[in-house]
Amino acid sequence: MRIKETSEIINSIPGIEDKDYLELGVAGGGTFTKVRSVRKTGVDWEVQWTFMMSTDEFFDGPGKNMLFDVIYIDACHDYPQVRKDYNNAIRQLRFPMGLIFIHDMVPPNLGHTVQKHCSDSFRLLAELMDAKQQLLVQRGNMGLTVVFDPQPVPDEPNFYQKSVTYQMFMAMSRPEVNDEELMKALAERGTDGEV
Repeated sequence: MRIKETSEIINSIPGIEDKDYLELGVAGGGTFTKVRSVRKTGVDWEVQWTFMMSTDEFFDGPGKNMLFDVIYIDACHDYPQVRKDYNNAIRQLRFPMGLIFIHDMVPPNLGHTVQKHCSDSFRLLAELMDAKQQLLVQRGNMGLTVVFDPQPVPDEPNFYQKSVTYQMFMAMSRPEVNDEELMKALAERGTDGEV
């Protein structure tokens, strides 16, 4: 059975066409061009989309006063940077309805924990689960994660969070769902209420 692409999952949000959408780490535009929102903002430091700059530069500059309904994080997957992007995204998210999606949170094997793939972003997922954040993880698709009522993580992770290994993470129970379950949760909530 084919795993749904990230754009298909995001497009299942009711009314996505009228939502303000931000994508961090657009790269070749595979997801960005397929998301059906008519108000899209893309940030990538290597490729010109809407803004060609780092995510830090975006949040400190042009993005500082912008608000979004849906934010998709697929930029640098190094734990310190993905944590920073997550916290910055929360500041630009429309509450209480906004959603944050984060890609590459569940590396399929140890080989994918290198920087050019998922790196150690799994540590953020471990931290979010430890904080009892309301989230679901798509089974497959490198652990695409949606956070329904995102709360900031502390500026500095604690020792445990910094020391979580890939093996420890893979032994943890995660709220994984299949495509249909994830799309149903998004449809039931939309960006208007509870899951």
